Amino acid sequence: MNDRRALIALGAAGLGAWPLQSLAQPAVTLRRIAFLWSGSSSAPKFEQAFLGGLAELGWIEGRNLVIDRRLPGGTPSVAAAQTRELLALKPHVFVSSTDVFARTAVDAEPSVPVIFVLGFDPVGRGLVKSLAAPGGNATGFSILNYELNGKRLALLKEAMPRLATVGVLYREGDVSARAALHVTEEAGRELRITIVAAPVQGAPDLAGAFQRLASARAGAVINVPDPMFFEHRREIADLAKRHRIAASFGATEFAEAGMLMSYGTDFTAVFRRAAGLVDRVLKGARPASIPVEQINVYELALNLGTARELGLRLPPSFMLQVTRNID
Repeated sequence: MNDRRALIALGAAGLGAWPLQSLAQPAVTLRRIAFLWSGSSSAPKFEQAFLGGLAELGWIEGRNLVIDRRLPGGTPSVAAAQTRELLALKPHVFVSSTDVFARTAVDAEPSVPVIFVLGFDPVGRGLVKSLAAPGGNATGFSILNYELNGKRLALLKEAMPRLATVGVLYREGDVSARAALHVTEEAGRELRITIVAAPVQGAPDLAGAFQRLASARAGAVINVPDPMFFEHRREIADLAKRHRIAASFGATEFAEAGMLMSYGTDFTAVFRRAAGLVDRVLKGARPASIPVEQINVYELALNLGTARELGLRLPPSFMLQVTRNID
């Protein structure tokens, strides 16, 4: 019994000899992410994918990570103001859901690493020098969106063999619009489809744009990617159906919103992958030396309800290419 008391006393003395800080848990170093979500309606789904990817890499919000969020809702002026707010919080990395709004962050604070999740035209927007060697403070993913307009036209022509005129919806002032229209017109000539430009300045112009397309006898419409179109995708889908125009945009969410079809990247999967780039930057990698990742997996989604509403009988050869049916 005396030996046991001596052992306990010795242990207590030993513990007392250690500094108190050595008994405490190691301090956790917090990292701060600024996140600019360009569209509010799908933010929860994309955020869940992004946070899930971060968690798999050991980054947990509230434990070792602080995330400051802003949702400009597809409006450039609001996005610019919110970008400045986020940069004032001194983030370790600035994440923009698209390259459209990332440029403001790059110009405003060259010392903050910038990651764009959905890169529609990162080279054309001046965010990176090239996909292989970004060379600045930004990197991310390229989803080749408007470059796929030729494929979207071909799919529309296969689904609607008599299709003769297709509209292209784009925002006035978009630096990618000219290149996108050129690509689309080239593809149109090969398919014997007339391309009609349908520029808009903002959401209030959408109704007028569809009236002009209907007057031009457009049987279908595609787009040059812009956050505003994603934010107002249900309104666009309704306008297209009202004017008996088949809409085909570049993400599955557009078909889910009621457009006839979509051909493009699974945005949710890209948001999950973006966590890997954030992890690399937080661990010291510089965007200048991280190549822009090219996304090359695409999905053809078809809204069967819209097809019925438009009275379309889709050829079997087209149906065999559909990877996802929405009803």
